[in-house]
Amino acid sequence: VPEPLRYTIYTGVVSIFALVLAPWGFSLPTVFGLWFAVLAGWVFLASLACIFTLLREFEPSRAAPVFGAIGVFILFVVERALLAADFGPGEIAAITLLVAGAFLLAYRNGAGGGSRRFAALVAAAGALQALYFLLAKVVFTDLGFVNGFIWTRVAAFVGAAVLLAWFRHRARAVGSHL
Repeated sequence: VPEPLRYTIYTGVVSIFALVLAPWGFSLPTVFGLWFAVLAGWVFLASLACIFTLLREFEPSRAAPVFGAIGVFILFVVERALLAADFGPGEIAAITLLVAGAFLLAYRNGAGGGSRRFAALVAAAGALQALYFLLAKVVFTDLGFVNGFIWTRVAAFVGAAVLLAWFRHRARAVGSHL
């Protein structure tokens, strides 16, 4: 992943193609739904930026399972604490094993796994991924899946377009290009 921010922007730009789903459930959202959809779309972009940076700087076979496990753990804690979700012993054991495996992957020697930069990036990627999933749950509950998906992707497109315009403006100011 040579340029994480470029990949993030391009992913956001192509998100506009979610509009092809419009015949199967597009409608104008409530103010509440739109606000959460915009927030979810922007958090999606932020999580991609962290994930792409992580994959550029560290071994993907180590980074991906670690930030994935962190995201699952955060979702587990939040759903248990805020949404009063009830998990059975098998689910708790599975999450415990997942987190233990992620810990072992993160802190074995070599490939930067034990560095502060690695820890910061996997924590950010996992937390943003978990936040996106929580926001998406709120949006899909309020707007339905297709309509919620369309609006989160339109928000990601707008966020990416703003980032692209900002970076192009900044690049012209310093004499390079994005």
